[in-house]
Amino acid sequence: MADWSQMSRTSVCKFVGLTATGIASLASEYLKFPNARDVTAIIQKFHTIAGMPEVIGCIDGSHFPVRGPGGNEAELYRCRKGYFSINTQGICDADLKFMNTIASWPGTVHNSRIIKNSQVCHILKQGNHPGYLETVGTLVVVTYSYLSKDLQLTRSGATTQPTQRPEM
Repeated sequence: MADWSQMSRTSVCKFVGLTATGIASLASEYLKFPNARDVTAIIQKFHTIAGMPEVIGCIDGSHFPVRGPGGNEAELYRCRKGYFSINTQGICDADLKFMNTIASWPGTVHNSRIIKNSQVCHILKQGNHPGYLETVGTLVVVTYSYLSKDLQLTRSGATTQPTQRPEM
């Protein structure tokens, strides 16, 4: 970016840092997991655009490469693909707007551990939200019951359907 903008590397790093800080300061205003009352509209929209019943969000994760942090815990950041990374996760609504993001786990951490330790998991375990979260990569329906290992899932065709519905 420094070459393209004809700015020094130091200046680019400074402005990228300031921009990231500015964006992060807006997160609480724009990244909001819906409350139980607002979920109905999201469920309807997912069903309308994709025929997915009772889905309240789509989850996906990605590894962002980082420099090796050094120290005793450096290998925690080496992902399964062999490079150092931060494992991130995002949840989007039917309009592709982020409702939740997490970007704080080392690269060795599995996606299921990230969701199970998230605020969203805590919200869903309370049982006040109808609907499911759908993972983008593997099409596995995740509910608060599944996250606490109470709901068994079976595969049928290209999607995964719950064998029973949780009490709402």
